[in-house]
Amino acid sequence: MLLWGIVFEVAFAAMVVTLPPLREVFGTAPPPAGHLAVLAVFPVVVWGADELRRLVLRTRKLGGDPVAGGSPRSRS
Repeated sequence: MLLWGIVFEVAFAAMVVTLPPLREVFGTAPPPAGHLAVLAVFPVVVWGADELRRLVLRTRKLGGDPVAGGSPRSRS
């Protein structure tokens, strides 16, 4: 359900800024292409920050190298 909500939100926002009747009602305009290029980077930045946070939490919890698969004691 969450993904469907996100899809609806993105589709509705796109319609509000591109369809002339909705642009008149909401007083919007399409953003310049340069702004869209900058906006496209943000989901990747947020995803990367979250993955980095998870890596740090796994490292602290396991007390070892998360890439190697756990703590040094589990490699015997």
